[in-house]
Amino acid sequence: MLNQAEPEIEAIGNIIQTVERLCPKFSRLSSHSPVGIQSSLAMLEELLKLEDDCVLVLGILGMGGSGKTTHALALYDRIVQEFEGACFIQDVSQVYRVGGATALQKQILCQFFIEELSDMYSPFEMSGFLRRRLYGKKILIVLNNVDVPRQLELLAINRNMLGNGSRIIITTRNRHILTAYGVDEIYEIPLLNKAQARELFLSACPDATNYEVYTELILRVLEYADRLPLAIRVLASFLRSRDVTFWEDTLDRLDRLTRVSSFEIIKILQISFDGLDQEEKEIFLHIACFFHGKKLDFVMEVLNCCGFFAGIGIQALMDKSLIIKNEEEIHMHDLLQEMGKEIVRQECPENPASRSRLWRYEDFSSTLESKNEASKVKAIVLYEDTSISKHEDLNIEGLSKMTNLELLILYNQHFSGKLTSLPNKLRYLLWDGYPFSSLPSLEPYNRLVQLNLPNSRIKRLWNGSQVFRSLERVDLSYSKELKETPNFEGCPSLKRLDLTGCTNLVQVHPSIGHLKELAYLSFRDCDKLVTLNLDHKCKLSSLKVLDLYSCKNLKNTPDFTGLPNLEHIDLGKCEGLSTVHHSIGNLEKLKFLNVPADIDLPELGGVRIIRTP
Repeated sequence: MLNQAEPEIEAIGNIIQTVERLCPKFSRLSSHSPVGIQSSLAMLEELLKLEDDCVLVLGILGMGGSGKTTHALALYDRIVQEFEGACFIQDVSQVYRVGGATALQKQILCQFFIEELSDMYSPFEMSGFLRRRLYGKKILIVLNNVDVPRQLELLAINRNMLGNGSRIIITTRNRHILTAYGVDEIYEIPLLNKAQARELFLSACPDATNYEVYTELILRVLEYADRLPLAIRVLASFLRSRDVTFWEDTLDRLDRLTRVSSFEIIKILQISFDGLDQEEKEIFLHIACFFHGKKLDFVMEVLNCCGFFAGIGIQALMDKSLIIKNEEEIHMHDLLQEMGKEIVRQECPENPASRSRLWRYEDFSSTLESKNEASKVKAIVLYEDTSISKHEDLNIEGLSKMTNLELLILYNQHFSGKLTSLPNKLRYLLWDGYPFSSLPSLEPYNRLVQLNLPNSRIKRLWNGSQVFRSLERVDLSYSKELKETPNFEGCPSLKRLDLTGCTNLVQVHPSIGHLKELAYLSFRDCDKLVTLNLDHKCKLSSLKVLDLYSCKNLKNTPDFTGLPNLEHIDLGKCEGLSTVHHSIGNLEKLKFLNVPADIDLPELGGVRIIRTP
């Protein structure tokens, strides 16, 4: 029974968490059963011996594109109700590359217990925490796409810590990983038989059933695909709605290829890549190199900033079976990722500085150190990585050589040298932990759309007025050395300004009141902010959200006359406030207001008001 004194919202949250824990995860597969999978699932369940109380480890082995992930997901959905807790790590290799074993352990715990874990845990603490939380419980763990033994070794999960009846399932391309870990059973994914291969092909290319002329051509296509599901789906999507001549031309190209190894399968898959238009190719390569497993909204945002029509391009890649959307994330098969990265490497195998994209710290380091211009580099995305420590003294001055750089994402504070300029073609910049006190001011970044510098060491963003006509978003959240906002007169398109957690911010430039396009403005947790002067002459006519939560020393609210479209105002925990400007009563579109408990307010009809103690 619920405690009657427990707040309603907290009670509902507890119920939801309990239900999520006890009920099976929703199916990640479509309701349509993949071709040829039912017999395999029966065999997998037999190997798992679910009726036994032993702790058993099952390995699922198969070449790239054979359907390991599909089998593991289907199996997970069928048996998850048998366990106290369960987790499915979609891509162990990717998670490990970005965050190491600690990131894997954190994902496991978050899925089991539906709670956020602090990033402050050391690897040793996380291992201990994992052992304590999982000890003695009957659990199911699926570790998908393991590509090196160390990923399993460092997880620190062994049979002795798990409860009776627990099961671990590992999928991999490498048999040695399974034998080294000491799995109890290995199931090797069988290739489709001829009938299954044909069924899969026609399900993805149904128009081919309408004409007898395609009969022989289908047989040839299936011969090249060699009964491999990924190759069948990609080729079917590529040939769908094409005429006979196109099919014959494609098969003539396939005639020049040999078959069966992963390398040859990649060459077959590249035929589909070659059939994309130029913008689709660029989006495909961006996803292959940078965005597998990332949130769809984030990927769309970045691509749109870079001048792509992201919605159209991503849909085209999904239609051609080159990417899938899973739980609002974009996923690409590892063979297709490998193909995309190889296409970029082959732009200049010996010199990363002459490639269009960089995603490895080693290549970024050599490009920075190169004495030659790096004008071919258009995009650099370097996520947090276990290899960062090897490159802590990178001289950032080499960044100025990358004159055509459009996209830059960095998570690293360890740079030497002075940042003298940024490429003026840069459109999207995300630099978490930006280590310098200001942006270089040698020339305007006329194409910049987003400037994201969270957790930076910025003290003053720029001096005077700089022209950023396309700039729509500035994120300086948790830049704790920032003392004043810059002059925004040269940023007429700014829509979002996030200064959350800038705990030393004391001065707000009056130009902020003339940003006609600004829709979101946050000073949340800006402890030292005393005043926000937006007089009746301000022109924030697009502003919908004003967040001043926990500005503890704020003495006055702005005049709201120039903010007629405000919908959300948060003044919670503004302990220095004694009144709210009377113009708040004229905000006809206001829907939400959070204020300290002792503040007097005018009559505000239709507004949800929360009073924070």
